[in-house]
Amino acid sequence: NNLFTALGTVAAILLIAFFSLRYYTKHGEGMNVPDLKGKSIEEAVTILEDLGLRYELDSVYIMDRTPGIVIEQNPDPETFVKDNIKVSF
Repeated sequence: NNLFTALGTVAAILLIAFFSLRYYTKHGEGMNVPDLKGKSIEEAVTILEDLGLRYELDSVYIMDRTPGIVIEQNPDPETFVKDNIKVSF
């Protein structure tokens, strides 16, 4: 009788842990990062803010590139990420 109670308790704890972790980590929820390359800084910021994504801007001077245009980003375009991720460009 005690063995069944113990096994039932362990099974209940495992089920609760499994389903609560799925909820806590938002398993399967997220979005694809938009392609910002070639867009103006203002346009990229608007896109990210509309999607609810945070961003970090790093600027460098490259002689043969148009100023104010996104040339690189991290994470890469179309990468599946969780909500509220920070996109660097």
